[in-house]
Amino acid sequence: MIVFVNDTFTEEEKASISVFDRGFLYGDGCFETLRVYQGKPAFWQKHLNRLTRALEAFSISFSVDPARLAEIATRLLKENGRLEGILRIQVTRGVGPRGYSTVGSKNPSLIMSLHPLPRGIAETNPSWRLQTSALRIQRDTPLNAHKSSNKLLQVLAKQEAEQGGVDDVLLLTQDGFVSETSSANLFWIDGPTIKTPPESAGILPGITREVILEICQSLGWPYAEELLPGGQLPQMNGVFLSQSVWEMIPVVSIDQRQLEPCRPFVSLQGELRKRALESPFP
Repeated sequence: MIVFVNDTFTEEEKASISVFDRGFLYGDGCFETLRVYQGKPAFWQKHLNRLTRALEAFSISFSVDPARLAEIATRLLKENGRLEGILRIQVTRGVGPRGYSTVGSKNPSLIMSLHPLPRGIAETNPSWRLQTSALRIQRDTPLNAHKSSNKLLQVLAKQEAEQGGVDDVLLLTQDGFVSETSSANLFWIDGPTIKTPPESAGILPGITREVILEICQSLGWPYAEELLPGGQLPQMNGVFLSQSVWEMIPVVSIDQRQLEPCRPFVSLQGELRKRALESPFP
């Protein structure tokens, strides 16, 4: 695989960054993950807008140039011979003096790579099983709003899912409200209304989540952002997840309790895919 690291396209085996890069030392950076359809990364500008917000929040002096990043992405697609896949854009603060202070870190690192779609994504009706995690989301940390490079909580959550023999774990807030999973935003059906936790539940505001809410608004479907106690989630009229790579995934069980199928799932998924394919890319 050909990757891009700090102005250089190179084979992944030869790619490297300094051992003193703050992204490696402290997770001091941020990233975006984009699904590529027919040679085009979906929701390009939305992802770059979120990347820009994170860089500004972390005071990393990297200027997001959509045209330059698009040129790199296009060459990666060509060099790797892929029309479908996953594009990752990562920016770190770069090399700096030892310690937590950011003073002296003046040259951010840019890494871009292209990856195959995960196994199982092409199945006709993929679905996931969840179990409630022992880990908890802190609702009041500003890091929740950004896709930072420090994802140790999510790593431990995924490890917990694998040990439990499920696809992912349901993360609750420290006061017991549903938040998200290790890798996806959460939705549920309550009567006629599509609901999702608000940002105050400590979620990462996902791009696919944003598009789903836009679809609901444009089609006149009732939707709401709501805090929901964890114990009430299995009682809803269907639960599904959203994320950039898998798009939408129905949840069939939580803690081995079988759930109802999501009635509006297929039509919503079709509209999401349509918008992904139509989203502009330079």
